[in-house]
Amino acid sequence: ITTPDSLIPHGEAFIRNYIVGLTWLNSTNISWSRTVWVIDDFGHDSQLPVILQAMGATGVGFARVPGSCHQGSNQAPSGTSSAHQVLLNEQDGGLDFQWLSNDGSSVLAFYEPTHYDTGDRVG
Repeated sequence: ITTPDSLIPHGEAFIRNYIVGLTWLNSTNISWSRTVWVIDDFGHDSQLPVILQAMGATGVGFARVPGSCHQGSNQAPSGTSSAHQVLLNEQDGGLDFQWLSNDGSSVLAFYEPTHYDTGDRVG
């Protein structure tokens, strides 16, 4: 599935998007990669792994976290780090990690720090 907003709309909308996408994949005999791409959401529900794991997803790619390049000038409070800074810090965060929800559900996550153009400088 790709970029259904997961923060503001009711969770049912996210699940319906998945069902429509899975129905289409099945009708065209294409298998699902089990990876979710939510690169353009304007926020992410911290409990998203609960839904993703229930859907059978094993991975998620995302961007747009507080402090990222597309979030304007909202600076982290003095003495703290933004989500973007933490994810870029390999000591405390990292671009690849297990996103863990309160109930223990988890999914492999990849943070796209430069939004759409991650990987454009590879080579």
